[in-house]
Amino acid sequence: MYYDYYYDYGYDCGYDYDCDYDDNNNYDDDDDDCQNYDNNCDNSYYCCGFYLYSSQRDGDCDCDCDSDCDCYCTATDDGDDDCAIVAFFAATQPSEKERLGWSFSEELDSFTRILPYVICAFNAIDRDCDTLVSDEEVTSWLQNPQLEQRVEETKWSFTELKSVEASLPGLCVSGLSGPQGLAFIMGHIKNFHFEDGVPSMSLRDCVLASMKVFTELHVRVGARRLSRRAEEDPNLRSKSYQSLLAMADSKAKVPILEKLCSQLASLELEHSLKGAEGTEPRPRVVAAPRSVTDVAFCVQAAQSLSCSVSVVGGNHSGYGGLGDLVLEMEHHFTAIAADVTSNLVRVEAGVKLKSLAAKAAESELVVPLGTAPTVGVGLILQGGVGHSTRRLGLALDAIHSVQLVTASGEVLTLSSDSCDEHKDLFWAVCGCGPNFGVVTSLELKASKLKSCRATRRVFHVPSESPSEAASVVQRYMLRSKSLPRDCCADCCVYLADGSIQVGIYDFNLGCEVPPVDAGSAESVLELVDEGLNPVQLMDIEPYLCEQPPGVAHRGFLSSRSFFTRALFFGRDADISEVLVERLLKAPSRHCYFHFQHMGGAVADGSSLSSAFLARDAEWSLVITAAWTEDEEDCSFWVREVVKVLLPLALGCYATDLGPDPEDVELAQRTFGGHAERLLLLKQKWDPNNMFRHGFPLCQLGQAT
Repeated sequence: MYYDYYYDYGYDCGYDYDCDYDDNNNYDDDDDDCQNYDNNCDNSYYCCGFYLYSSQRDGDCDCDCDSDCDCYCTATDDGDDDCAIVAFFAATQPSEKERLGWSFSEELDSFTRILPYVICAFNAIDRDCDTLVSDEEVTSWLQNPQLEQRVEETKWSFTELKSVEASLPGLCVSGLSGPQGLAFIMGHIKNFHFEDGVPSMSLRDCVLASMKVFTELHVRVGARRLSRRAEEDPNLRSKSYQSLLAMADSKAKVPILEKLCSQLASLELEHSLKGAEGTEPRPRVVAAPRSVTDVAFCVQAAQSLSCSVSVVGGNHSGYGGLGDLVLEMEHHFTAIAADVTSNLVRVEAGVKLKSLAAKAAESELVVPLGTAPTVGVGLILQGGVGHSTRRLGLALDAIHSVQLVTASGEVLTLSSDSCDEHKDLFWAVCGCGPNFGVVTSLELKASKLKSCRATRRVFHVPSESPSEAASVVQRYMLRSKSLPRDCCADCCVYLADGSIQVGIYDFNLGCEVPPVDAGSAESVLELVDEGLNPVQLMDIEPYLCEQPPGVAHRGFLSSRSFFTRALFFGRDADISEVLVERLLKAPSRHCYFHFQHMGGAVADGSSLSSAFLARDAEWSLVITAAWTEDEEDCSFWVREVVKVLLPLALGCYATDLGPDPEDVELAQRTFGGHAERLLLLKQKWDPNNMFRHGFPLCQLGQAT
């Protein structure tokens, strides 16, 4: 019965091009508005009312709209740019003929599919049948979104979106009840229409607002899709393309973010609106919460305005600053407390790993962590591979409990001892935590501190002998997987001085190990440091340690740009030749591979205790492209290497992945069979995908 709306309401222009508006933009239902579409209109864009939005809302179409339907290509707009979406849709067409013919079938089809349900939602909201709805009525509906269903000729009942979608034919809307489904769209319609304080919204207002919202959603998706083409095609760097981005961000976001600022100001919260004047790529609100109560208030305020939220802890991922609301935790959430009685360390969300390691060491305790000193505790929620991994497991294996603010603003304390509902959420947070809320603090299980003996060796192989270099890497892999748990061995493979360098680094907690065998490769460096604690280990970690030129300044303290992805490999992986071959094709001498040794206690963890999948991994291979200011972006090299190695890998490391569409396939390989359970939990705890700027969990269904 919901399918009938495609035909009953007359908004089915994606199929028969009948918009039920006459030439004067007055509503009628004579089914003849676009009867000449195939003959001379040639413009489904007008038939869907997008021009109606452009001219009525702003009165600033800035093009010769009376001349024909091809105004978008006459360059008569002033760059303001109400018709930027026209240029955008045109630019997505694969051929010049289609671009000049205004054939926006994909966008129209998507719009046509969702619009009947927007109308259904309006009717469901309009309980008093006065043809008007208020801001409060829409807000109430968003708390429990339902549609009307005819149960008898004159009787109607309300049905949840999941039930509606289950009743639809296969070609109809998918994701109606999903994170970016009808409730998501209605939330944006609400924000757009009521932003100026208007008291009510009619059905016509709702339809017009839906055009605005749908346009902007497609702009944002399309802008990412076109970003690479824009670098190559000067036509896509035109005023229309730039104004497209301006319309999607500045015009749409700023009024909403100003509302958000006013709510935060009521709490006297430290915050600022950045990028509103177009001086930065994106407008966003940056806030510094002082307490868990502040965090909950911020999340609730963002939810009321359909804003996304991201969190900055160590700010290494680059994704923490992408939200409409950015919560900077490092200002006030910096407490660390170690309890030697319970062997627990409590840490707040703004703490860096080096500070955490130092505080634990003061109490003769150690927590398994990553190796980079300035990374935040967000790493712990997604894995954490470091010098103690083989002995103590992943960093996330040490999580005893988590304090989490959910998308609804609810504050929960989660652990393996929680009730079933919260135990499932704890399982998801241990592996995919940033997708489920704002973690304000963690309790971590600690162990007795042991001092470490670090041995760093570097071997030189001429670039003309790739097979010899591959042999050194293979010998490293054979030796490292035979080591006891109290020793881990990392390896870096890089280029320096016109040769291939293989660095092998032992971190020994007090056990006997076999010597390093590098065959006939020339040894150019050997350094030994005794009695190191975790903080000192971070200081000589392979990214930063004293090595030949090309590596010494390659790490976190350098000014170079980086792009990294990491894959997990099992004990039987045979990848040494591929690595050397790909390294020799690297576009910059600063590109390199880093084996982080896993195995040991990692395999002791269970899929029942966390969402982390790659328990059989012996190594995390970090594939890094680095380039200087005078070099071109080398990130493509990492993606090419990943594409080659992915079929041989156990999976991909979640911590590096973000909302880039190219990361979707990698995301699918990250959680494998756990993905369905994670998606169900995401739908339950963050149905509107508020926390969407890190690992692309909600896109897993789009992966191939």
